[in-house]
Amino acid sequence: MGRETALQLSTKGASVVIADFNEQSAKEAVDEIEAASGIGLVKPFLEMDPESYHRVIDVD
Repeated sequence: MGRETALQLSTKGASVVIADFNEQSAKEAVDEIEAASGIGLVKPFLEMDPESYHRVIDVD
């Protein structure tokens, strides 16, 4: 899903996990979500790294 979809979902009450290899871009997306009173979480993700999948699923 893209940034705009994540933002729209968060404004409707969804908590959104941003999983991306570009951590800075993911943090910026979460900042936008939080500025709109939403809940967002960044999870670094590299599709070639099997551990990335585990980290994304393991939400604290």
